[in-house]
Amino acid sequence: MDEESRVKARKYNKNIEISGEAMIMFGVWQVVKIALSFLVETEDVRRIVNRADLDMQTYLIIAILASFMVFVIVMIFHLSIGLGALRYAKGKSKRKGFLFLSVLVVLGTVFFMPSYVNNLDNERDIDTTIASIMVDVTMIFIQIDMMTSVIRLERLKKKAKKAADRG
Repeated sequence: MDEESRVKARKYNKNIEISGEAMIMFGVWQVVKIALSFLVETEDVRRIVNRADLDMQTYLIIAILASFMVFVIVMIFHLSIGLGALRYAKGKSKRKGFLFLSVLVVLGTVFFMPSYVNNLDNERDIDTTIASIMVDVTMIFIQIDMMTSVIRLERLKKKAKKAADRG
C-alpha cells in the first residue's frame, strides 16, 4: 500500500472510530431523552391511568418496567454499533454486523422524524423539539459517514490486495 492509501486508510479508520464513540453517546442521549419525556408528560400519564382504570402504583410499576426495557434495547443497539465500529476501526474485528444495525437505527430515526412536526405546534416545547431534531439529524450524518468510511476502506483494501498480488 502506497503512502497516499495508508493516509486514506488512517482517515477512514479514524472516521469509523469517532462514529462508534458518537453512537455510544447518542445511546445515552436517547435514554435521557426518553426518561425526561416520561417525567415531563405527567398530564398524559394521568390521562392514561384514568382511562385504563389502573391505580397509580400499578401504572408506575408497569411504566418503570416498560421504560427499563426500552432503555436496555436502545443501549444494546447503540453499544453494539459503537463497540462494533470501534473494534473494526482498530483492526480487532473484521465483522461488519454493526453496519446492519446502523442502517436500522438510521431508518428508524428517519421514520420517526415526522412525529416532531406535532411538537412544533406546542410553543412550550419548541426549543426541545428543535434540539432533538438537530441531534437526530447529526446522528444520521455520523452514521452515513461511518458507513461510507467502511465502504471506502474496504475498496482501498481490495485495491491494495490486487496491487500486491500483481506486484
